[in-house]
Amino acid sequence: MTDERRDPSDARRPGATSPGPSLRNILRGLHHRRVHPDNILTAKCGPHGWGGKSEVYKATLVREPDKYNSWQQSKIQVAVKKLRFDDEVDQDRTSKAFVRELRVLDGLNHPNVAKLVGFVEDLERGIAWLVSSWEPNGNVRQFLMSAKCAIPGRISLIRDTLEGLLYLHTREPPICHGDLKSLNILVTASYNAVITDFGSARVIKRQSGNDIHPSLLSLQTTNDHTSAANNVPKLAPIIPESDLTLTNAEFSFRWAAPEVLLGDRPNLPSDIWAAAWTCWEILTDQLPFSNTNSEGVITMHIIEGKVPSSIQGEQIQMSQIQGLFRLMTDCWASNPRDRPSAEECLAEVRRLPSSIPSSPTRLGSKIRFTSLSCPPAQMRYSTSEFKRMKSIHRNALEVARSTENGVAAADTLFALGRAYQARGKYQLAEEAYIHAQVYYASGGNPRGRARAFEELGSVYRAQCLYGDAEGSYLRAKTIYTCLKDDLGRASTLCGLGDIYRARCRYKQAEEFYQEARGIHARSGEDRGRANALLGLGEVYSAQSRYRKAEETFLQARDMCSDLGDDLGRANALSGLGDVYRAQLKYDEAEDAYGAAYTFHTKAKDIPGIANALLGRGEVYLARTKYNEAEVMFTQAQAIYEYVGNDIDKVNALLGLGDVYRAQRKYDEAEKLFNQALNLSARTDNDLARANALRGLGDIHLAQTNYDQAEDSFSLARDLYDRIGNDGGSADALLGLGHAYRAQTKWDMAEESFAHAQYIYAHIRNDIGRANALSGIGDVYHALREYGDAERSYRQAYNLYAGLADDSGKANALLGLGEACVAQVKYDDAEMAFTRAQKIYTRIGNGPGRANVVRALELLRRDRSKSEGGGETPTAGSKHVRHPSKDEGMTSRRATRCRPRTAQVLRHPNRCCPFSQPDLTGSRGC
Repeated sequence: MTDERRDPSDARRPGATSPGPSLRNILRGLHHRRVHPDNILTAKCGPHGWGGKSEVYKATLVREPDKYNSWQQSKIQVAVKKLRFDDEVDQDRTSKAFVRELRVLDGLNHPNVAKLVGFVEDLERGIAWLVSSWEPNGNVRQFLMSAKCAIPGRISLIRDTLEGLLYLHTREPPICHGDLKSLNILVTASYNAVITDFGSARVIKRQSGNDIHPSLLSLQTTNDHTSAANNVPKLAPIIPESDLTLTNAEFSFRWAAPEVLLGDRPNLPSDIWAAAWTCWEILTDQLPFSNTNSEGVITMHIIEGKVPSSIQGEQIQMSQIQGLFRLMTDCWASNPRDRPSAEECLAEVRRLPSSIPSSPTRLGSKIRFTSLSCPPAQMRYSTSEFKRMKSIHRNALEVARSTENGVAAADTLFALGRAYQARGKYQLAEEAYIHAQVYYASGGNPRGRARAFEELGSVYRAQCLYGDAEGSYLRAKTIYTCLKDDLGRASTLCGLGDIYRARCRYKQAEEFYQEARGIHARSGEDRGRANALLGLGEVYSAQSRYRKAEETFLQARDMCSDLGDDLGRANALSGLGDVYRAQLKYDEAEDAYGAAYTFHTKAKDIPGIANALLGRGEVYLARTKYNEAEVMFTQAQAIYEYVGNDIDKVNALLGLGDVYRAQRKYDEAEKLFNQALNLSARTDNDLARANALRGLGDIHLAQTNYDQAEDSFSLARDLYDRIGNDGGSADALLGLGHAYRAQTKWDMAEESFAHAQYIYAHIRNDIGRANALSGIGDVYHALREYGDAERSYRQAYNLYAGLADDSGKANALLGLGEACVAQVKYDDAEMAFTRAQKIYTRIGNGPGRANVVRALELLRRDRSKSEGGGETPTAGSKHVRHPSKDEGMTSRRATRCRPRTAQVLRHPNRCCPFSQPDLTGSRGC
């Protein structure tokens, strides 16, 4: 098999029309998912499957290096669904269907729902491709026909399907899949079921009409006045089945609920009807109404309710299946209101014994249990011990496999995963945990499987793979819930809180932490309760709720002190340091970081020691103590290099780069940022890479290399968008706004600042919002819209005042004064300039004070002319820009957050604040 690059045609398709503005706006909002067609290598053997309006190809997606990462390239197997734009097909309808499916897929994230990788689009030329993960085991029908699968394995596939369906039905607003069947259920490499093909999916409109996104409403391809009988899902299976003789349009006909055939649109109850038939297929290997191909006969059977009355077959012998069949019968109720919900269906299936199916050669059927003990695996790994411990684990694993001891193999793999995780070898840790959970599942150890999923979530979280992390935590949480293991469930709730906090979704994160805190409080588990408090403190700090954050960290510190938990106490003190630093209380921050350093040292927590040094370095940098800051960052870098922690080594390099940038040593700073960029690319850490790109953007901006600044900020924004880091996206937009402003691209600057301001307001980052408002004020001033400029500066000033940010207040007052002069509001202007002068004098900002003095001189000259009968300046005649504001603009911007190292053990972990927006405010001019 050879590969060829699939390029869109340069020629526009005959009769094609441009997509409407609403579609184009939605596609623009999904730019982070866009894939260049040159990067898709499609096998020459032709389509792997096809449907009424699409073809599916197996392909290889090549992730090309960019100009900042010229050495790295990766390849992944993907499925490419290519929509067809036939002449007789309404292009507008097909385009809307494509965008609707893309929009639905982009918002989905669940381990039992197929993952969207990206899309290729050129609607004017009839090109619309959806790129998703390739699942090597095909659809569930193919998988079950290829090998014998026991009843517990089949139930596992049913359960996975219902897990995915429950996720869809409980979204806000809910999503109806509309085409559920075995052909649209894929089996992953780890033998889990995932729901795919959302070409018929639609968002369910609530009765109130207020719970559906308007952009999705506009993408409904069916007119409400059109008979829904025409809207029965028509897509063919992803891979054609040789034993199916119905035409493409009838493939989904067998699964349609009676109300759909009678004219209603597919809805959640019709999904339940189809889910029952999917369950039937998985259990019996038979299609619905497999004894006929007559559309008329099938229609009458469905409308008359002639569904199976029993399950037969040599393989159907377990008594539990009869209970499952009763559930299926309930799902086939003629009245949609009488059918159970997805939640009720899943609750019934969860009661049945299940195990993940496997290939015939994966595990032996006989298990001989021997006593294999791995006590060395339970210890923490220092640098000198790591190789020896890894060797012990691998030897134990070989023995366990040779004796067919699945339990011992699982335990050893789990310990090996912990060893890799402790050393930051995340890909190896991921592999170990995945295999461990397979062994646990085969051995009937659900608690072990839950632990493996939980640690797998921590591994993904450490790599900023938040979607994968969330899926793993949800799996662990589901298992713990079934086991009625409250403490295990609380632990996964904290993990979910970490994920949502990393994505700046603070409301949901707070809810997870609060629920975990309540469980630990009821259980009397103070260590877990303290861990939840640490997470809550990080949330409050990120929301600028500093008083609440301080109270929470103090409570966690005292609780850890009572427990004798030095590591937890150190983490709480580091959190306090962050809170004080954000409020510019540098003395208190330095003391807190110093105490954290002491307790990390006492706990022999080497990564924690480096984290405390990073915090102190940030304080020294904010105080313009550059020599001391350089020492702190250099020491932290050396520690991270010693323990082999490349991810946090990036943070130290970024800190050093900031030190040199603040001293205008741009060449040295650029080298450090590039070094951080290359290292973050090798560790596949998108957050660190985005931070490094943003640092480079600052350098290019300071050197007036505006094109390069635009490129860096744009790449950073794309990475932040990809990992869901709203705070980082806003910071990158702020940088773009400054780059556009410097080039007098006023419209683009205003759009960037406004978008950043909106995000900052949403995540409650007041310092970022104030910076964005100042930028908006600058744009309005340049456009001579002085009234709007005045309002923006006043809003920015009020926010800076609330944060006690003197430098920000002075800059806002300077802009406010300029706007007032331009409007001939001399008294207001003089008051603003005078207050700015006092602040600049107090904080020792000589350039700022000099510019205010100059502004006051110009103001008095203008006022003298006006009062002396000379020419009176008119509103808009002044257009003064002071250098001090431009020189300080990058220092006013919200700066990056330094993520701390994820600890291996769950209970003393500081909840790993990977992407909390930095709230330090200005770093001085």
